[in-house]
Amino acid sequence: SEKYANHDIWLYYWMMKVFANPGEQIIIPFAADGELTLAALMNGSTPTTIEMNESRHDINRDVILEWNRSNYS
Repeated sequence: SEKYANHDIWLYYWMMKVFANPGEQIIIPFAADGELTLAALMNGSTPTTIEMNESRHDINRDVILEWNRSNYS
């Protein structure tokens, strides 16, 4: 989608590299459109997402499922 064209994911990935260690459990309140979820997965962390909006919750679930499918199949 257009949202990812602005490269926000790399800022979030940098934040994960600086402030979190691989293997850590990361709690992501207000998980939004999955950018922080993906950055945590890219860093080797395990994200726990909290999102009240059902469609955004589904996006984050799909990010995690797709990550697991592509990396563990």
